[in-house]
Amino acid sequence: MKINGYLNRHKSIVDRLLSWGFYGLIASNLAANAVFTLASVSNYPGGDALSWLQHSQRYDRTRPRSVHIGVYAAQTGVSRFYEGYEAWEYNKTEGLTLVELNRFDFLIVGTDSEPLKALLERDYPGHRAMISIRGFASMKYRMPKSPSDLLKPLLFLPTIEIEERVAVLKKRDEFFACFAIL
Repeated sequence: MKINGYLNRHKSIVDRLLSWGFYGLIASNLAANAVFTLASVSNYPGGDALSWLQHSQRYDRTRPRSVHIGVYAAQTGVSRFYEGYEAWEYNKTEGLTLVELNRFDFLIVGTDSEPLKALLERDYPGHRAMISIRGFASMKYRMPKSPSDLLKPLLFLPTIEIEERVAVLKKRDEFFACFAIL
């Protein structure tokens, strides 16, 4: 410390302020990186849904199964790399009717424009939800309400809102058949 103080003895106040400003920029960059990393981790509910489905059905991996992947699920993380079971048929065809969807054993569907539960009840009567996966919804910033709030630095950190975005559905007759075995 004595050497550092000796080396910086001619440093002006402006130089010191600039140094502390750069330290502040680095600290704020690290904090922003942490927040945005947390947001991006929850930005792929479609991929999480397919991973969950394959894990929950791992004992049926050799049985022929059909999985329809909806548009929103395909946009949020489902890719060909996740298609892990060769006996399964993975289908991403858009615009199928209810009759055409009823041929699938599983559906992976999602939405970002309306509550997921309302979508499931309205559009998929032939299937029943097995699980819903939560995903990134928005990022909110709290504004200070009083001058004393300015002294609370954690108040200004953004909060990440997470909502149900994707659901894995199973054909109703198979859903109830698995309980008949018990």
